[in-house]
Amino acid sequence: MTMGERGAAAFDGQEVFRQSALAVEVIDTLGVGDAFIGSFLSRFVKNASIPSALKHAAEYSAHSCTIEGAF
Repeated sequence: MTMGERGAAAFDGQEVFRQSALAVEVIDTLGVGDAFIGSFLSRFVKNASIPSALKHAAEYSAHSCTIEGAF
């Protein structure tokens, strides 16, 4: 679950994993949720741990906020 500037969380049925949002200068948020879930899933399906996939997704989606028309 993404929570904007409060970061993101994932639950595997037993444990909740949290990832802080990264501080960036936001230009455009269009498509950021898509960037997050796409980058999370691309790592997770390659057997990355949930914390690792969350971290990658936070980094990727934070970067996408800094580009106008990133979608």
